[in-house]
Amino acid sequence: LEKNASLNTNITNIIPVNYAATEHEGEFECHYGDNGYCNGGIHEGISKWKHGSAFKVTVKGMNVYNWLHKHYPESLSAIRFIKTDTEGHDLVVLKSLVPIIKLSTPYIKAEINKHMVDKDRKEISQLLTRSGYVIHLVSADNHLKGQQLTEKDINIKQHFDIFCIPSEF
Repeated sequence: LEKNASLNTNITNIIPVNYAATEHEGEFECHYGDNGYCNGGIHEGISKWKHGSAFKVTVKGMNVYNWLHKHYPESLSAIRFIKTDTEGHDLVVLKSLVPIIKLSTPYIKAEINKHMVDKDRKEISQLLTRSGYVIHLVSADNHLKGQQLTEKDINIKQHFDIFCIPSEF
């Protein structure tokens, strides 16, 4: 991310920070399925036999809103896009970002992970809808605004991404 962010500094404002997005600050054990540490994360409450991740690494986690509020308070209202892909913990991260969501109503791309329980899927849908968003199924990386989803559609697939547009647009 750091290399990619440095490529387009004239048109982007990306500040890579080497922390996991978590509800509160601390150290967390992340599990990955390969020694390249791809597609893993905090699998709290999920059996290692279910997530199939044998490689562990300890990472520092932080609450993104708290960090931004401390280091870049003047930029909070300028945030226009939030992307989460936290291997089943998107609800926790999105809940921690509610102050930003309310302040700047950014577009949001999030993951509905195959390990996410039905209750959390519904809560993501409710959180986003209550916050004034229209939720769409991402049908391809170049087609973010697919089928519109409601709470009853949130189990349309086992694993998928959603793109959320503020309803005023």
